[in-house]
Amino acid sequence: MSKQYVILDAAGCVARAGRVRQGQALPEGALEVVLIGATAFVLGADQIGAQRPLRVGELGGMMQVAGYLAPRPASPQPLAIAGGVEVPPCPAGTEIEVFDLTGRTRMAQLVAEVEGYTETLQFPDAGTYEVEVRAPAPALPATARVVIA
Repeated sequence: MSKQYVILDAAGCVARAGRVRQGQALPEGALEVVLIGATAFVLGADQIGAQRPLRVGELGGMMQVAGYLAPRPASPQPLAIAGGVEVPPCPAGTEIEVFDLTGRTRMAQLVAEVEGYTETLQFPDAGTYEVEVRAPAPALPATARVVIA
């Protein structure tokens, strides 16, 4: 039998997750993940609640909200359009990176300076392009890949 643990970063996002055998000490700074049912439950200082069973791989996409694990919000999802990618409205501080995967180069690195920033990127040359959108923490990045023939 084993137990899951998480280590949170300063923003309350899961920075590291893993398992230890029952009876084995948790790593320093770790919180034990405890499955919380429908009944009232008091968490210890070294515990964090989960509403459903989670795989260790899922924990990286979680954050702490009022003592429980909750999914981190996603960054705005870039959308493939004819000949390019459209970035929907983003919060201020969102980073947008554009990569030419065929040429193995970063084409652009933008930062949304205003709330609701949008961008339409057109790719005139044939190739495979990737656009990554990273809204400020605690949001997870979102990526779109487009192939221009």
